[in-house]
Amino acid sequence: MFKKALPLVALLFIACGDSGDEFENYCVGVDCGSHGRCAVGAEGPICICDFGFVLQDGVCAEFSADNPCKDVTCSGHGVCMLTPSYEPVCVCNEGYQRDGQKCVAVPNPCDNFDCGEHGRCGLGNDGPFCICDDGFVLQGGVCKEAPTGGNPCKDVECAGDGVCTIAYDNTPVCLCRPGYQSNGAQCVKVEGGGGGQSPCTDVDCGSNGSCVVTSDNKAFCLCDEGYYRHDNRCTKVDDSVVPRSCFNDWCLIPSGTFEMGAPEEDTCPVSGSGEKPVHPVTISRPFHMKQTEVTQKEWAALIANNQHPSAADGCDDCPVTNINWFDALHYANLLSLDEGYDECYEITDCEGTLGAGAQKCTVEFKGLDCNGYRLPTEAEWEYAARAGTKTAYWIGSYYGDNGEMLCNQEDPLGTLLPQIAWYDYNSEGPKLVGRLLPNPWGLYDMNGNVFEWVWDLFHSSYYHRNQNGVTDPLGPDPDDMLTKRCYRGGAFNSPASLVRSASRSAISPSSNSNNLGLRLVRTAVP
Repeated sequence: MFKKALPLVALLFIACGDSGDEFENYCVGVDCGSHGRCAVGAEGPICICDFGFVLQDGVCAEFSADNPCKDVTCSGHGVCMLTPSYEPVCVCNEGYQRDGQKCVAVPNPCDNFDCGEHGRCGLGNDGPFCICDDGFVLQGGVCKEAPTGGNPCKDVECAGDGVCTIAYDNTPVCLCRPGYQSNGAQCVKVEGGGGGQSPCTDVDCGSNGSCVVTSDNKAFCLCDEGYYRHDNRCTKVDDSVVPRSCFNDWCLIPSGTFEMGAPEEDTCPVSGSGEKPVHPVTISRPFHMKQTEVTQKEWAALIANNQHPSAADGCDDCPVTNINWFDALHYANLLSLDEGYDECYEITDCEGTLGAGAQKCTVEFKGLDCNGYRLPTEAEWEYAARAGTKTAYWIGSYYGDNGEMLCNQEDPLGTLLPQIAWYDYNSEGPKLVGRLLPNPWGLYDMNGNVFEWVWDLFHSSYYHRNQNGVTDPLGPDPDDMLTKRCYRGGAFNSPASLVRSASRSAISPSSNSNNLGLRLVRTAVP
């Protein structure tokens, strides 16, 4: 039996405490209009508007102005994105920082920082510092050869409750774990009670670091490799999570690098699906992605002869299905022409009518620099679906309260999957698009509802060829005599394993299914 998860917004209205008093509803009498709802903020009731609407004179009204990013170039070193209040803001490339509506070069604090010939400059939370070569220590601001006595930390174990580091005067200092504090070259347990509370008690370094107590009795986060300390929290280096920017049903996806594929410990993938190994992929071009799957209404506006009724026939705002890969390319071309862009595909020699189940067509793709609409590559799709996350679903892990991995139709209690995905556990057919939570980049239904066609041919060993990293992959070479095309995302009748962000499926491009639709992208041309 489906257990409905508590909506996130409902959490705003739960009062904490043990007094038993009835919680006062501060939203009584607050009218946000038909396109907004009232919530309680830190300073009282506030209006939360639906997507595409902004607060105007206390009521959520449709935002109908031109795209505020239209004339913002970010000096050619970034992309313009919109805040939830539709204000333009520049998201700058690496090495640049925002200055108003421009991206300017970031000055390097290490440029004039000299550590001597046996050290190098690094950037910490408090500015530049020297990292000395092995056998050298910092003396007078310069890395010099360590005293003949050797490494001061060599025999310092901090009583097993911390790690040793070398202070400026070449003396060992213990950084202690929570509940302990430094006492010379040892970590001693902090006695309970009031003033004896550890400085680390309320410090959360995240899952990739540990809090220790310094010699001056302050909390300090020691971060794992690949993470840096930021306000006493360990943050991933090159983290690609950026604010969402969606306008008129399209979201801007920034360029970046991510880890594609399923980890070795993941036992959910179907044999032969080719989801491993995890490998680095760089998406060098920002692109616009449709915020939802293409709906039946949107399809019918361009193609009136669809001879394959969708699974949710008569539901205009449900995703269109029963279309093959060639139909999807044809729709992309028609939308490009309708909006004044170039067609990205040359489709010839078909058997049958395009848009009505044409088969065995010859297709030439004009490349990622085409300014028209197209299917995403498999890498673009997974990059956008993850939106900077690394878990099985963008909202979290596939491990439930029982510690078991969620792969099939079992109770997802302990996971948040039903809040983002229509799949076999909570759905018997396609649903209206955009009714569950969007991912961090503003995209709806990337997990579940219906599968989505992508560009790539399928080969089960393709990821092995790219395990050392690849930029803008287009899939296996057509000369490999491959016949199947990939589709991603899972569907209303899929088990949880097929709804994972890494899940891969493939079928003949001439085939169609009642659970297979499409979502388009368009390269963000400068």
